[in-house]
Amino acid sequence: MKKKGAVVANINVGTVTWAKSFIKSAKENGIRVTDDPYENVQRIFIGDNIPISDILDNKRHLYFLAASSIPPSDSTDPETDEENESTNIHWADQTLVVSNSERMKLESTVPDLIGKVMVNGFPVSIKQIQDTSLGYEKLEKSVCFLGETRGIKNIDLEVELTQILRDIGYNAFHLSPGVVSRRKELELAGSKVVENVRGSEYWKLLSGFQYFVSTSFYESLGVSGIEATVAGCIPIVPDNSGFRDWCPPENRYTPNDEKHALELIRTQNNWVECMDRVGWYDSREFFSRINLI
Repeated sequence: MKKKGAVVANINVGTVTWAKSFIKSAKENGIRVTDDPYENVQRIFIGDNIPISDILDNKRHLYFLAASSIPPSDSTDPETDEENESTNIHWADQTLVVSNSERMKLESTVPDLIGKVMVNGFPVSIKQIQDTSLGYEKLEKSVCFLGETRGIKNIDLEVELTQILRDIGYNAFHLSPGVVSRRKELELAGSKVVENVRGSEYWKLLSGFQYFVSTSFYESLGVSGIEATVAGCIPIVPDNSGFRDWCPPENRYTPNDEKHALELIRTQNNWVECMDRVGWYDSREFFSRINLI
């Protein structure tokens, strides 16, 4: 079957973890990936640097925005980044964002963007994760935290939770695809930190934990939590931001409330409902919704 367009990888894929995952998902679904922004086909641009003035064809242009730079965000230069994003959104036929919280941030800041922004989630390789991870035995009373230790991740709360979990007999782990800058603090609190783990090895490790816990102040979606859920972990996340799109209310704790988070870790066991929700992010469905399959 002839494909209807291409993904333009106008981004430094080598340093952006989510971009690697996005491109991998596209290729798995038979969608061509190119670094040429001028091909005369429907294109979805996944980076912010789009040569708008030089693109003269009349094909449909999509812009994927993994996380807007409007606060709260991780942007180090939000003013410049917001300007670039706004220019791209006004130019594109449609901008794809990952969650309702991201759509609301954009539309509340720039009202004339209403109608130009579509929530389409993020493409997750659900079958591959399941084939790699499901069936492994769970470590009893185990909790995993994931990702880099940037400020927006609220690592102070993770340290506090880890200490309490250790004291009540739980095993806490922190997995990251890169280096964990606050490793020493986490280890002193009782966490077992595993750095530079990716792909199938990462999913296999995830499958051995009972719970995934996030402490983030904000997540555009929380893809790592979706992947952890697919790998068999029960998610326990703050009741904020992109988590609300996919995690059931009974698995969301009052933000920054360690007592509520611990209560859910001790009592929640509804993986099936969580898994039902994350099925919407299957990569094939993602690309079908935008007519690339």
